[in-house]
Amino acid sequence: MDEKNEKILGMPIGRGLDYVNEIHLLPGKHTARLTYRHHHFYDRHFDLWFVAEPGKTYIGKYYLFNNAVRVWIEEEKTEEKVGGIVGSIDEPEA
Repeated sequence: MDEKNEKILGMPIGRGLDYVNEIHLLPGKHTARLTYRHHHFYDRHFDLWFVAEPGKTYIGKYYLFNNAVRVWIEEEKTEEKVGGIVGSIDEPEA
């Protein structure tokens, strides 16, 4: 994967074009639906889980190659990928 092509996902609020830069969460397991929209032609939804730890910051990222989109959540400082796909065998209980 070419790191130059990795992008950070924005977080739209409401129906406008406003984006928030951060969301504060309590520690513990969370699920997030990340949506990739391609030029208003189609949306791809990705339901992911991750376990938030106190004092850490997480970023949703995506990588686009041809028509394939890969989406994940990573810890900001270490760039370590965290969590996985909702319903995966390694998903912890709530």
